[in-house]
Amino acid sequence: MKKNAFWNTISGILDAGQSAVILIFISRFLPINEAGVFSISYALANIVFMIARYGVRNYQVTDNKAEERFRNYLFLRLATIFISVIFIGTYLLFMYMRHQYDIHKVIIVFVMACYKMVDAFEDVFLGLYQQKGRLDVAGKVFAARVFSSTVVLCGSIVITKNLVISVVAALLSGILMEIILLRKTYPPFQISLGKLCKKEFVLLFKQCFPLCIGAVLAVYVSNLPKYMIDWYLNEKIQAIFGYLMMPAFCITLLSRFIFQPYIKQIGDQWNNKEFRQLKKFTLIQTAIITAITLIVIAGGLLIGLPVLSWLYHTDLMGYSMELFYLFLGTGLYTISCFFVVILTAMRKQNLIAAGYIAASVTAFFISPYLAAKYGMRGACGLYIIINLFLSLLFFIPLWKNICGTEAKKEGENL
Repeated sequence: MKKNAFWNTISGILDAGQSAVILIFISRFLPINEAGVFSISYALANIVFMIARYGVRNYQVTDNKAEERFRNYLFLRLATIFISVIFIGTYLLFMYMRHQYDIHKVIIVFVMACYKMVDAFEDVFLGLYQQKGRLDVAGKVFAARVFSSTVVLCGSIVITKNLVISVVAALLSGILMEIILLRKTYPPFQISLGKLCKKEFVLLFKQCFPLCIGAVLAVYVSNLPKYMIDWYLNEKIQAIFGYLMMPAFCITLLSRFIFQPYIKQIGDQWNNKEFRQLKKFTLIQTAIITAITLIVIAGGLLIGLPVLSWLYHTDLMGYSMELFYLFLGTGLYTISCFFVVILTAMRKQNLIAAGYIAASVTAFFISPYLAAKYGMRGACGLYIIINLFLSLLFFIPLWKNICGTEAKKEGENL
């Protein structure tokens, strides 16, 4: 467990810190507008990644027959990657035809989306490793690839001073590292692909569809301010928002270290009807995330803006309220994500999807008003509103399910 937690921590740090590190290099060697372009391209690439991932990872890890069904998981991933590429291509064509994106921005967004497709393909293997109790192997593979591609991208920025060349170099290095790492780590598991079962494949596609909707909308909600800025404001504001968002993700990062290694345990507790333990675990983890949020808010408001101004070579001292909003919103977002993990173990996919749809529809109607009246501060305020709404929306049925099922079990034992 310690080895799993360690490598999960390392991979989590690299994943959460990748965008922030790249933005540091962009802010030093390229114009501020390029930082804005990269920030939105990374956010859009994460949406595409979630479509390709199809909400399968947690489902796969908590599936006791995942090894037998691995061929189905693999073919499903190839299909969803294809769908994702079609989706981002269509979106970029739409934005280009509306003259909101120029060809430079289209290329960067598309290449970053392809980079995330490398992540998506690898993820189905990492899910298998985690299901087999080797989260440490999954963490090593992910960490090695992300670290190497980040170094390549940042090095290319320094050498070429060209963002397009740099993201292409990162994509190619990511593909190469993935081939090397999977060829080395997959054979020892001796998993036979077997034959594709069409019936199980279709069933898997149907069962994970609500999870996909939930996962995609979760990322959409987490990046709502960026999409709002992309549609209604400009690249400079997008860059500044990206700089401010960096320390806020420390909350998600630190919290993920705590509950990510226990995903399988959550599934086991639910399946084994250990409801009292699951209730206790839920309350403890929520309290820990809240404590982390408060600590990060205190530290961030004291030293955050001077440090960020120095790191990104930009004066950010007038954005203390926006920074506070982002810290609070990210804490609420992380709590809602933790509740989603538990609801997934309960197989409440439809409830998750419904919650995110409700939040997205709400955001769609209020974001134009907030952007027009309050600018970037309005975008940050939207982040708090939506994530508070989601946290409550997920907690209430989650708690009712645990308590209700526990009471039913105790009644049967009388």
